Amino acid sequence: MIFAACLSLIMFAGNGPKTEGPTLGELQRAYAMNHFDPEPHMALAKFHHDHGNRLLAYYILETARRTRFEAKIFDAAFDATFRGAKPFDNSKEAEKALMAKYQQDPKDAEALFGLADIYISREDWPSAKSYLNKLIAVKPEAYENYEALAEVYRQEKDKKKAEEVLEAFFTKYPESAEAYARKIAPLMKKEPEKAKILLEKAIKKHPKHAMFVFNMAVLLQDAGKLNEAEDMFVSAADLGKDDAHIQGWVGRFFLRAHKNEEKSLHYYLNVYFIDPHFYDTEHAESRIRTLNSTAAAAIVEKAEKEGKLLDDLLRHDNPAVVRLALGKVAKSWSAKARQHVLDVLGHDDATIRMQAVGILTKNPGDTLDKDIQALLEGGDLRKRGLACYLAVSLWKEKGIDAVRPMLQDKSQLVRHDAISALWRDGGEKGKRLVRDQSQHERHPWLVRMIKALEKESP
Repeated sequence: MIFAACLSLIMFAGNGPKTEGPTLGELQRAYAMNHFDPEPHMALAKFHHDHGNRLLAYYILETARRTRFEAKIFDAAFDATFRGAKPFDNSKEAEKALMAKYQQDPKDAEALFGLADIYISREDWPSAKSYLNKLIAVKPEAYENYEALAEVYRQEKDKKKAEEVLEAFFTKYPESAEAYARKIAPLMKKEPEKAKILLEKAIKKHPKHAMFVFNMAVLLQDAGKLNEAEDMFVSAADLGKDDAHIQGWVGRFFLRAHKNEEKSLHYYLNVYFIDPHFYDTEHAESRIRTLNSTAAAAIVEKAEKEGKLLDDLLRHDNPAVVRLALGKVAKSWSAKARQHVLDVLGHDDATIRMQAVGILTKNPGDTLDKDIQALLEGGDLRKRGLACYLAVSLWKEKGIDAVRPMLQDKSQLVRHDAISALWRDGGEKGKRLVRDQSQHERHPWLVRMIKALEKESP
């Protein structure tokens, strides 16, 4: 809505509150049972984020974003889970409730805000202006209310009146943060010395204003004073924890200017959990992936030089480290290695789970057959689904018969994996079972998936 618009360092930097909630096991089960709803993915990622493992949370979210959900569905779920956003309600019932609050207390800023937002959403400009003016009277120093009113006038094609509204604020509050920002912005590139003088005054008047501290850091960087700039950038990032622009710029400063990839990764993770779509010459998620791959390779190399066991790396918090360690385990196969890979089937990064399946498929044996049977019958739904791939690939006809009942499993993820395994490795019989499943499947995501499989490889 227009009104709303106007208004180690990496691993253990999760800034969400530590609150009571479901256990990890409960979240994993919900993820498997209701796999094609975004909320279980978000809840699992939030759990790891709030327990300090932001990288694992990032990989969970990226898998969901890239392979499961359309952008609008992912974004709405992300905003609700990580930003506390509530669905906008401009219904008659919502209007009636807010009107009752307003009538009870005509100075209730929350009620005035809500009513204005509703009328803007309906393009009822006269009513919107009425309640915005009342809100300004209640909160005369809040610039965002003037900006919202100005935007309404812009929607009415009255640019002159919009400018008058803003000028009235700047005239009445010449030392407000917004007034300083208005003066500073055009000077940053053209007259940096004048901008610096104004910024010093602005910071003295508004010491906790993140953008003023940030702009001072930019001037110091442009002047080649990188150490001083670093201190100011870090301070700006601390003050502007929810500002994607600031967090992203600080990440780039450490990447490009100070060549500190560890700190850069920290700030790009900050950005991602504000806005997963953030872009500043490159998308944040791409920079995270690249920086973390480099970091993971260094961790594995150091561990090898120190003679540390791969077992420890397979339990590392960083999923990229686990992936590299799995690759090394696969090259020196043994009973111990098999057990380690089986354990990794319970990892919360889906790409790691599938990597483990691939390794096990290439290393069959009687002992593994018993493991597969146990997984098919076990209580971990994610492992049950993965066992479908192993059974069909390694057991052929017997595997197809073993996986067939999984097509009726209550878990959406198990049914997904059974369908995928039968179609991919089950030959004509497997495909026939999947086609039959399309007549009975009750989830639209899986119905679409079967149709897509038939189209791609009939």
